[in-house]
Amino acid sequence: MNEERILEKLDPRFDAIDKKLVSQDEQLGFMRQHMVTREEFYEAIAREEADHGAIREEIENRGRATLEILEHHSVMLKRLDDERLSTTEWIRRVDEDLSLLKTRVDLG
Repeated sequence: MNEERILEKLDPRFDAIDKKLVSQDEQLGFMRQHMVTREEFYEAIAREEADHGAIREEIENRGRATLEILEHHSVMLKRLDDERLSTTEWIRRVDEDLSLLKTRVDLG
């Protein structure tokens, strides 16, 4: 009988402790479920580094391609400028020839 009385008095305290333990156990279970091992963590870092390496390589490739295009355009612009100068010189000579012809016709 004494044991029953003692248990009745202690029962509310045990319930509170039991509830707290159950809550902590649930929290630990949640943490275990969402935790990763050191190996998984390092694998994730390695994957991220590989992804960053691939992105870096893609950027470098695009940069090289852009430089090649710019160099090609620069060559094309140089050719166009040379042709413009050549055409300008040709027009100047034609103008001179026309002026000479006009002068000869006027003198003539």
